[in-house]
Amino acid sequence: MARTPEEGKGVLFSADKKGNPKAPDFKGEIMVEGRIIKLAAWKRQSAYGELISLAHNTYSGGQPQQTYPREINNDDDNSVPF
Repeated sequence: MARTPEEGKGVLFSADKKGNPKAPDFKGEIMVEGRIIKLAAWKRQSAYGELISLAHNTYSGGQPQQTYPREINNDDDNSVPF
């Protein structure tokens, strides 16, 4: 069962089944202002030593991610066919 993260908290999991060398080393998500943000992270080497590079994505398939708690619109009850 998937667990919804708490506000301001998230998690990154190791991506141990990388099929593409450009795929992230870690994947996860965080909740910010009620919105789930997907995260990806890569281990990188720089002139200052090892670092972790991050990227985020708030969209999936062209549709915005669901916010929590879910907002229910009761104003449109007359559109229900029964």
